Amino acid sequence: MLPKTRIASAIIIGLGFALIAWGVVFPYVVPVDARMPLALTQTTVTLVDDSATQRMPGDGSTYTGPMTKQYHAEILPPVDSDLATARVGVSLLRGAPGIQVPEEQSDLDRLVEASVWTYSFARTTGLNTSPLKFVDVPATPPQTVEFSGYWVKFPSNAEQTTYEVFDSTLRRTTPAVFQEAIQRGGRTIYRYHQEIEPTNVARNYRNFFTTIPIEIPAEFVGPHQEEIQPGEELTPDGLQPPADGAEPPATGGENLPEENAEQPGGPEMKTVAADLYHSGTRDFYVDQISGMVIDVDEDIIDYYGDEQGGKLADAHLFSGSVSDEQAAALLAQASQISDGSVVRTINWVVFGIGCLLTLIGLAGAFRIRRRQRKANEIQEMME
Repeated sequence: MLPKTRIASAIIIGLGFALIAWGVVFPYVVPVDARMPLALTQTTVTLVDDSATQRMPGDGSTYTGPMTKQYHAEILPPVDSDLATARVGVSLLRGAPGIQVPEEQSDLDRLVEASVWTYSFARTTGLNTSPLKFVDVPATPPQTVEFSGYWVKFPSNAEQTTYEVFDSTLRRTTPAVFQEAIQRGGRTIYRYHQEIEPTNVARNYRNFFTTIPIEIPAEFVGPHQEEIQPGEELTPDGLQPPADGAEPPATGGENLPEENAEQPGGPEMKTVAADLYHSGTRDFYVDQISGMVIDVDEDIIDYYGDEQGGKLADAHLFSGSVSDEQAAALLAQASQISDGSVVRTINWVVFGIGCLLTLIGLAGAFRIRRRQRKANEIQEMME
């Protein structure tokens, strides 16, 4: 039967090895960094402008009043410990939360435009790992956009630097530059400012929004401006002959007051193709530890202009912000994400205790062996 001291040393050595194994394996089994959680409850960022301006698709009329823009993100399969797939819905609606609308007017009636985007990204860095696939017209196949940057989240342990952040109108990234560090609810928040210079979107891609017909005085028609002749129809593929019985394209002139309409002897009017120019600024408020966006301010100035960038008509004027209540909820959610420093400290302590116990157990075992050997030598001498 083994001596109790030897049994105790074996137990101590075994416990030490177990704690060492825990310290080595734990970080690989359980993520201890501030990677994006998969089960988020606050997944929508809602921006509201009480006095926005929007040129309505179809009839060319202008709406002025409250508007709501939403970015709604969902995490979809496939996901693993390092990567996630996000589906982002971007929608623009007339009206705003808390403002009563006619009962017969549904969300679909209020909807101005919507698109759905899907891509994969790293849960820690936030950097995309796939192209974007999107649909902006129902019942059409998805399109693909290549990009390299951020959208749903910024990097964990965000830095005071510049990040390339995706813009769904441009369909590419633009820089978001670090501006300041502030404190909210005991968390450090970094503000990044994204500035978009007026950009001709139609030169990058074409759809029913990027180029439209607009009626202007003939004297303002430039030599390089695309004029739409009577009977021609403007489509994303260019000017096309109209179908039999088709209505002439809406130019916005139909909605002008009578005194502003063309009068006999007045200026000659021409219909031209006007391109969409996108510009504006955004401020992203990012939780420094998790990289989660907890607040956004957006000031967008979109207009239809000529080839030189001269303005012909407003397209979309929107100065929106997130409500205080939603920003607080997004911050509370981000505050639940730790940078893992406490867990890593505990893990190192466990690893250190394991090493110490192993050394103590080994020292005890060697001491017992020396005593046993010495006892055997004494016994041999006595014999």
